[in-house]
Amino acid sequence: QRASPLPEDVVEGLLAAPLDGQRLWTLADDAVHWLVLQARCLQVALAAHNPKLFRHFMNEGFAPELFYCRWLQGLFRGCAEDSETVRLWDMFVFERSHKVFVRAAVALFGLLETKLRGDVDQIVEAMFQVDRWGLQPGALLHGALQTKITRSMLREVLDSETA
Repeated sequence: QRASPLPEDVVEGLLAAPLDGQRLWTLADDAVHWLVLQARCLQVALAAHNPKLFRHFMNEGFAPELFYCRWLQGLFRGCAEDSETVRLWDMFVFERSHKVFVRAAVALFGLLETKLRGDVDQIVEAMFQVDRWGLQPGALLHGALQTKITRSMLREVLDSETA
């Protein structure tokens, strides 16, 4: 057994601190409520960054937040190449904020916009056919980095929903 060069409490803090306050991995009642709030955050962010696509979704009766919840629960695994997904995870841990995933979702919907302009059946079919998305390597990460979402914006959405 090899001794760690860092004290145990420091190592534990490094591993646990990024997840402090995040309820991604639990199935408790508060996690479901948190997931619903995350869906609302996506709605607001998508409406702000891509209003035409968001209006199209609402007119067609398509709920993009349901796909976001699916992606979030799987930490975006399968939405891009593994190396790109791991970079998103790195950003999540580094920034200690779920905003990385909101940014990635907004970027992903933007990247897929041309495939999502049909009726609700065509939209759902396109969303489930990940192998036909045709994303360029690095496109999701680049799009997420270009999407401006702040912690204060997310906090404002969360505060308005819990008030």
